[in-house]
Amino acid sequence: MTWIAPPEPMTWPLAVPLQLGSASYPTVTLRAPTAGDVLKATSVSGASGIDVTLRLISTVSVEQVPYEALRSLPAYIVEQMGLYLDVFGGAPLPDPLEAWRVARAEAAKA
Repeated sequence: MTWIAPPEPMTWPLAVPLQLGSASYPTVTLRAPTAGDVLKATSVSGASGIDVTLRLISTVSVEQVPYEALRSLPAYIVEQMGLYLDVFGGAPLPDPLEAWRVARAEAAKA
């Protein structure tokens, strides 16, 4: 088996910098996620696919861009970043049975 080096970090220059409070983020640079990064991003129960992707972007951004600032990114840029993260097997979709499990648990309580 041959070891394959992970791709280099990738930078997205933003036409309109992200703002959060007094902080400004004119670029977002993503590094290779670790298994812990992926677990942290997917730990929110019932999160949508784009929410998981945003959480993973926040975790692996070199600039440490907060999740709250990333929510204002255009969806097509989030998709581009998600495609980059997919190279590592990251940004998985949430469990499709999660909503069913929640509904079933709530029905059992009633």
